[in-house]
Amino acid sequence: VIPYDFDFWPYRIDSAVLDSMFFAVNSFRDGSIADYFKEISYDSIIFVGKVLPWQTLSTGFFPSASFFASLNSTLDFSQFDGNSDGVVDGIVFVHAGPGSEDSSSAFFWSFTSLRSLNNLPLWGPYDGKLIDSWSMCPELKPLRQSCCPREWANVDTLSPIVVYVHEMLHQFHVWDLYDG
Repeated sequence: VIPYDFDFWPYRIDSAVLDSMFFAVNSFRDGSIADYFKEISYDSIIFVGKVLPWQTLSTGFFPSASFFASLNSTLDFSQFDGNSDGVVDGIVFVHAGPGSEDSSSAFFWSFTSLRSLNNLPLWGPYDGKLIDSWSMCPELKPLRQSCCPREWANVDTLSPIVVYVHEMLHQFHVWDLYDG
């Protein structure tokens, strides 16, 4: 998990809270992402990983191959290839601020990128591992007025795990099934 902020929009949630939201077992207030995967898999998925300290993205809005290269000196990518296929199993970026799916902000919608599915070259190698997929999710979710649900309360809270789980499932090749 790689949280990043911007010069113009600093983060508000400490990386230790993100670590609990992702990896704590039976101790995060409404259940962690690890708790979710443990429950839906009948205890057969053990969800582990690492949350890095917040990084500041000095140019652009999205991490790039050069961003991964800059992390290569401080992060051992080889420890995140659990099935030993030469590809990092999954990366989640947490961007500072809210996502467009929950606000009228100028930020972006959460998404997942699968480079191989789009016939794009994988990034890397970094520590002998390639990077194929990652998800991008927001740090915050804005709250609405309880009396007037269409109006914002000007208060933000930690984004709920549903956004993260939804995007991470795409890395497992689980697709959206919308009516339309």
